Amino acid sequence: MAADLSALVPLFAQNIHAGRRLGDACRRGTAFIGSSHDVVLDVDALKDLAKKVRKESGGFASGIDPVIAAQAVLSTDPVRAVHLMKVAWDVLKVKPFTTSPHLSMAAVLLAERVGLDDFGLVAQRARDFFMAQRADHSFITSADDFVPSLLMAMTPMEVPTGAMATESVYKTVKPWFTYNGAQALAQVLVVGGAHEFDPGRLVALRNALGRAGVKVGEPSLLGLLVLVSSDHEWLSTTVARVADELDAAKVLPGRFSKTPRHALAMALVALAVADDALTPLVHAVVLNIVARLVVEEQAAASSAAM
Repeated sequence: MAADLSALVPLFAQNIHAGRRLGDACRRGTAFIGSSHDVVLDVDALKDLAKKVRKESGGFASGIDPVIAAQAVLSTDPVRAVHLMKVAWDVLKVKPFTTSPHLSMAAVLLAERVGLDDFGLVAQRARDFFMAQRADHSFITSADDFVPSLLMAMTPMEVPTGAMATESVYKTVKPWFTYNGAQALAQVLVVGGAHEFDPGRLVALRNALGRAGVKVGEPSLLGLLVLVSSDHEWLSTTVARVADELDAAKVLPGRFSKTPRHALAMALVALAVADDALTPLVHAVVLNIVARLVVEEQAAASSAAM
């Protein structure tokens, strides 16, 4: 294992409680970042750095500034880290990519994993991967797909190869998921190297999770679990146990928080089991989910203000 679940789960709970003054989605993102790096985040320092993030021009912060700050504060020079993320955002922000929390998360990942001199090349490849997927599914390819397209751009795959593999896996898994869920799942599997995929493994894991009382609300997390281990029964019982531990620690309390808590449990188990090659994919998938949750929170707040 890459991490010890017995230590990771309480550390995550500690981080999410420490971030109680943040929005719900940002709390999840900052807690995951801190816990995955084995640290308890200083929320006051985080909020100070988040102010610097908001001062950057344009829509770089996009309401996700605490998560950006959490990633930056782990570096030896947080202010420079924020600057590089903003540069990455500027390079990425070319049509069809548009300002959104998803683009901000893509900028975080680009700055973290790619040298400054290669920002432009990788950003263009990401846009090419995005357009190739849009050619197959114009009605479901949107901001949710910015980060997956960037992940594909960071692989050695040629654009036609990646697009064909994603479409092939999409058609394979579509009978069990919604259009968007199937595409998200296909992207995770292709980036993880599963270009030819046996759907039996996926169904077996989903069924095992169901027997353990775990509801799969995020197909991309299901894809991560399939990639990290073939032991479906162990994965399902472990996810259920972690979900119970999060519940006992009062992480996301409330009667309507069971499914989100299960998603967090799936993410933490995937992080614990993932090897060095897959760990960055786990981080990226979780950050992309957080970006979507921030979008949903912003939409709800806008509706409430009308």
